[in-house]
Parts: sequence; C-alpha cells; structure tokens
Amino acid sequence: MKKLNFFIYCIVFLIVLNSNLLYTYANTNEKYIIQTKNNNEIQSKNYHLNNDITIDGILGSYVFFINIDKHWQVKNNAYFEMIFSQSQIKNYKNSTLTIEINNMPIYSVCLYDKDTNKERIKIPIPLDKINEGYNEVKIKCYHRITDEPCADIINPGNWIVIHKDSYVHIEFVEKQDSVSLIDYPYPYLKKNKNKPVNNVIIVSDDYRNYELNAAVILATNFGQRYPYTKFDTNISKFSEVTDKSKSNIIYIGSKDNTSKEILSLLSEEEINSISDKALIKEVKSPYNSNYKILLILSNDKTSILKAVKALSNDNIILQMDKSYQYIFNETIINTENFSESEYISLKDLGYSNVKLQGIFYQKASFGVNIPKDWIIKEGALLHIDMRYSDVLNFDRSLVTVYLNDIPIGSKKLYQESANNDVLEIKIPKEVKDNNYYNLEVVFYFELDGQECNYIRDNNSWAYISNQSYLYLPHDKMKDSFFENYESPFVKNKKFNDVLMIVPEKLSSNEMTIIASIASALGRNVNSLENLEVKTLKEAKNKLKYKNLIIIGTPNRNDLIKEINDKLHIKFDKDFSKFLSNEKITLLESYSKDLSSLQLIKSPFNKNKTALIITATKDNGLNWAKDFLTDFELVNRLKGNAVVIDKYANIQSKYYGILNNKQENKHINEDKKQYIKKAIESKQVRNFIIFVISILLFIIISSIFIIRKK
Repeated sequence: MKKLNFFIYCIVFLIVLNSNLLYTYANTNEKYIIQTKNNNEIQSKNYHLNNDITIDGILGSYVFFINIDKHWQVKNNAYFEMIFSQSQIKNYKNSTLTIEINNMPIYSVCLYDKDTNKERIKIPIPLDKINEGYNEVKIKCYHRITDEPCADIINPGNWIVIHKDSYVHIEFVEKQDSVSLIDYPYPYLKKNKNKPVNNVIIVSDDYRNYELNAAVILATNFGQRYPYTKFDTNISKFSEVTDKSKSNIIYIGSKDNTSKEILSLLSEEEINSISDKALIKEVKSPYNSNYKILLILSNDKTSILKAVKALSNDNIILQMDKSYQYIFNETIINTENFSESEYISLKDLGYSNVKLQGIFYQKASFGVNIPKDWIIKEGALLHIDMRYSDVLNFDRSLVTVYLNDIPIGSKKLYQESANNDVLEIKIPKEVKDNNYYNLEVVFYFELDGQECNYIRDNNSWAYISNQSYLYLPHDKMKDSFFENYESPFVKNKKFNDVLMIVPEKLSSNEMTIIASIASALGRNVNSLENLEVKTLKEAKNKLKYKNLIIIGTPNRNDLIKEINDKLHIKFDKDFSKFLSNEKITLLESYSKDLSSLQLIKSPFNKNKTALIITATKDNGLNWAKDFLTDFELVNRLKGNAVVIDKYANIQSKYYGILNNKQENKHINEDKKQYIKKAIESKQVRNFIIFVISILLFIIISSIFIIRKK
C-alpha cells in the first residue's frame, strides 16, 4: 500500500511540476506598446531588441539604434530596462557589463552577484545624452567564468544573453506644431504612434469621384511612408463623422459641394481662386484647437490630384513654408523613375558605412527585403567591400558571413589585402528563395603577441563599405497566387496599370476599406502614378487595358455579377451565398455569411489580372480587408481563391493552372511548418516532457513492483 501511495504522490508531483512550467511560459510573453499617459499629452515609446542577443567569450558588444522624432520634447525619465541571462559558472568576480549612449558610457555593473536567469536592471539614461534623430545604444561586455583568460576565450560555457524583451523607454511631450505646411505629414501622421495615422480624411456627402480618387491616392502615400506598420486609413463623409473634435482632419472637396462650415475657414479670395487651381491650406481646427484641419480644395480634377501628389513629395513640401499653397493645373509634379536592378547595395537599403572595433568576435547585421514576385536564379552572390587593421594576427583572423542564420562562407584575412579586400560568396539554394535576408557579417580578430592581453583592443577593427551589394539575377513569377498577391499590381516599385472598380455612392465604411487596401499596396511602391479609382460606369472603356481590383458585394458592384461565371468560387443565382465546387464544400447556412478573395485572369484581357474582394454581406468586406492589410493575416493567405468567415477562419484553394502535384507540395510544406512550430512551442515541449516522464515512471515502477513480487 505504501508503494502505491508513493507511486500516486510521484505522479501528482510531476503533474504540478509540468503545470507550473506551462504557466510560467504563458506569463512571460509581455508586449510593450506606446502609451498615452494622461490628457496632458505625456506619452511614452518603448524600443525593443529584435531578437535575443548572445555574446560569447570574454569581450563582446552589441549595437542597436533608437530614433527620437524631431517633434518630441523628451522628458527626464528615460531608461533602459535590460533583461539578461548568463552562464551559471561564475568563479571569476570581475565580469562587467557597460551601457553606452552615443559612445558615452552611462552605466556599468558587476555581473558576479547577478542572477543567471533573466536578471532585470533598470538603467537611467541622462537627458543630455539623448539626441534628436538616431541614437546609438551599445552594450559592452567583459565576461569571465574562470581565472584562465585564454581558456575563457574559447570556453563554450562563457556566455551572456541579452533578451529581446529588453527595451529603451522614452517619455516625451509633442512640441507645439506651427501652422505651416512644411511639417507635413506631421501632425496627420505621427511616427510615435503604434498606428501612425492621426487623422480622418473627410469628403463631401455629395462627393465627386475624382475627389474620392484623390483621397485614395493620399491614403496610398500613407502606406508609402509607413511600410512596416499596420493601420487602417479612415475616409468618411462629412455628415457621418460623429465627433470632429477627436482628431486632425484632412478635407478634400470642391467649392460647389463643400459645406459653409468648411468654406468659412477660407477668405473670399481663396474661395474664388479654387475654380481652376487647387488650394492646400492648414488651419487650427474649429472643433478642437489642439488639432489641425488640412484643406485640399479645387473644382479642377487635375489640380486636386496634383495637390495630393505634391503632398507625397518631400522635396516639394520643403518649399511650402506658409500655411497655404496653390497648385496649378500646369504645375509639374516630378516623379522619380526607379529602374529595377539586379544589384542591391547597402547604400540603396539606407545603410551607412559600418565600423567594427575590438578583438575576438565583432558582428554587423543588415536586413534585405526581397520582392515577393522575384524568383532568384542561380548565380546570385554577395559582394562585400571591406578593409581592416594591418596589425592583426593574420594566421588566426577571419570573416564569416551568415544568411538567415545559415553560414554561407568564410575567408581568412591577409595583411597585403588589409586596405582593400573583397569577399564574394554565392548565395546557396537553401536560402536564396526567401523573401527576407538577414545578413550577418562576423569578424574574428586576434592581435600579434596578444597572449590573452586585451590592452590593445582598439588596434583591431574592420570597415564595411555601404557600396557592398547583393547581385540577385531573377525572373518574375508569372502565376498569380496570394503568396505574392501584390506582384501583378506592382512592378519595378510602381503600380502596374491598376484600376480599382468600386460601387456608386459609397458608404464611409466602404471608403475606409478601399483606402486601407490602397495603403497596404502603397507599402510596395515608390510612385503614385498608374493607380485609379473609378465606378463601373466611369471605367467601361478602360477595363481591358488595366489590372483590376474589384471591390464590393454583388448588390453594390454590378461588375461582380457580370463576371460571376469567371470566379473560382461562384455566387448562387440570387447572389446570397457562395456555391460549393469540386475543391470546396460549404454548408448552406455557413455559405451565406462569408467573404472571399479571388485572383483570376481578367475577364477583359487574358494578359491582365483581376483581384476580387467580395462578400455575401457588407460587413464581410471588413474581414477580407483585414487579410490584405494585416501582416500576420496576409501571411496566412495561400492559393488563388480564399473564403473567410467572421471568426477569421479561412479556406485557401488552388484553381486552374496549378497541378495537383504542386498543390500537394504547398499543402505538405504548410503541414511541415505547422508541425515544426508546434514542436518548437515551449508549451508543447513541456507537455511532451511531462508525458515521457509519466511513461518512464510507470515503466520503472512496474518493473520495480514485479521484481519485488
């Protein structure tokens, strides 16, 4: 009986132990966001590390940057919340960690008495060390675990990890904005916001279609300016804005359809002037003096579109030093010609030259986004122009390059090449097809006659030129699938003859959906040309020349009814539900409350593409919009036909030219990814350990009991 009780107690202990493991993990996934602290506009922003950072050996450092907006007045409450773990072996008492801001040390701490797992230190940052613009934050580490310095260099037990939950906290008040166009897009777009759009775009209840077109083009520029941030762009009719005092306003309209409430903000001369030219004017909001109204007004459709495009060109904005600006029909708004190149330099990506200093391991990281419609061909390579110190121990110093954490090549450093060296490495098959390259260049330096003496640390350095480049020969994807749905509509960083077909007399919600989708596409372009928004009635003679984005329910957009027989997943004859077919089964009630995204060959030109964004009910368009604008949801899209329900469940299917073998390949890859993610999950891992522990205990206990008998 005692043995049985002991057996039960052990099982209970294991259950409690593993339950605690799961609970601990669930409560450590904190996320810090920008917060408004009170009504006095004191706000804060937290800058996180992108990943956990591991520093091996005795000496090491890591650098990251924080950007202080020019419109912030930083308050004296900045700090660096650093979370780190270190080796459990701590026989040496003089290990230290130092923080520098813009190359000025602000804090050092001894590591010997600190915890080994997720120790937290809150480090105040002096106000006078913080500059406007980019600020360099450097973590420098001198870490020892024994009294043997030479052994500690290569000892794998000598490590420290700075966790990605670490962050720099900045508090600030926004500076008072002058009434001048030169600060645009501030305050209508704000970098310090999680969602940078700080405005509502308003059009007249009796809007003209060219005014809607201008509003959507302006929304597209929001996406250009903030390509890595998720947000919706709100467009509303004047009468449907319930409280105009809660945000900045951008009003787009003409003299004839603008209310007296808005026209009262103009002089008589300004009102009369907008018949044949556009006026851009900024005023304090009459609804709340803490906000602004930006007026973009003209009766001339060419001028109003040019006014919007002028606001997307920072070189033109710099010339607008008053609160108003006229844009004439004849004004030339230059757009840069961006030719697509197979060569992408670090300078093209916005990186400056990089200097690394110190002995042993020194690392620089670069991120490269690869267009989704590129198929990288054999022969792709990385070319690094570099120079380095000529007093190194050249028998032991080298450089290694990693791409997405995979080592792709190394090179020994040579004294005769120190002032002008080149490293060229072919990009291997296993990484070349990714849409993002995380490039890491890691140098290992030793000095002649060093003998584990680090006094001459500054004599070892390397310099990476921003003329270094990737050579990426490529073909374009010819098939249209949601894995790269933007590719038919964006080419060479420009819109590829895109025409958005929208319903007549849009609601505010429909306008917001259209603007948000345009903003998402704007992330991928450098030009606002070749994008139009029209109703079916206006667009009839353009359909066969354009790549189409058709938005609306069948009851609101007649074009969807016209092309229903061309859809992969069709509506029934009443357009009240989607129909099942050979690849998808939809239950009767379920099929009546769905949205759908479908990529098809244009019914008007087989060489063009059409994206259909539709739903059985109006609110379903919001579900479809989310899957085209939210980064995480976009990554869930597959195939060329998708149905989405109100719970964000999706079914993705491949129709047409993709054969079964290719489809199975996609499905198998998805399954592999799912299994991999499940196994990598800490909760799943702990559960597996728990189950194995129980089974082992039962087996051992059974053997023990049998032998005793």
